[in-house]
Amino acid sequence: TKVIIVGDSGQLAGIGQGAVLRDLLSSRSIPSIELKQIHRQAKESGILLEANKIREGKQILEKNAEGIYTFGEKKDFAAIVMSDKEEIMNNVLNICKNYKHSDITEFQVITGLKRSGDLSVNNLNEQLQPIFNDIKNKKGLKRGRYSLYEGDKVIQNGNNYMDNVFNGTLGRIVKIEFNGFNELGKKVNLVHIDFDALDKIVIYEEGELDQIELAYAISAHRSQGSSIKHVLFAFDYSSYMLLSRQFVYTGITRASEGCIMICEERALRHAIR
Repeated sequence: TKVIIVGDSGQLAGIGQGAVLRDLLSSRSIPSIELKQIHRQAKESGILLEANKIREGKQILEKNAEGIYTFGEKKDFAAIVMSDKEEIMNNVLNICKNYKHSDITEFQVITGLKRSGDLSVNNLNEQLQPIFNDIKNKKGLKRGRYSLYEGDKVIQNGNNYMDNVFNGTLGRIVKIEFNGFNELGKKVNLVHIDFDALDKIVIYEEGELDQIELAYAISAHRSQGSSIKHVLFAFDYSSYMLLSRQFVYTGITRASEGCIMICEERALRHAIR
């Protein structure tokens, strides 16, 4: 039997599993071929050109750079670089307001840490929920530090084998049925979710909502394997433990049509270095 492994060693290592592909390649004990030729389509794309530079450890901006920079013939990659990290959050919120009427499946905020700091996944989701979903006159279901409402963008946490919904699958709440009935005829609150990867609506009871999290913002680790038309990738030096060229490369390359990267200048240079 012959085993052929195809992958991108420039991305982040799986949490817990380690850098399997990168370790196999660096061992030099297994025959390997690396695809390096940049084709015409990639030459036009700032996303692909600059991501490949980052992957190779090349700085894409001069030291002490600050302001807005665009890359590629398509100008599909823009970097908003700041020395004042306090302004990063304001810029993230303002850009998201410009996308609030867009299809939420085609726009994604990606960041570093899940729980710590202003740019954490948890804090960003609390800030972004009222931007993308008019929740003022809606009744929600409490889920930890926030509530879930009809129209919310959500992500599956862990695997739901019963309904074939796997960890990291994105979806949208299409209906919250208060005082509905489950399969046993018991009166419960039910949440109906339309997942991107499925052709059916999956129904969760309120007690099963530990599997569901808001997904207006997700971490770079959770974004791996996804391709989203428009990405807003934000990070600062508070993500110090995550800062690496793999982290930046992964965040940028989730975008298929356009990427805006908002970051602290020293965080970007440290990550690439």
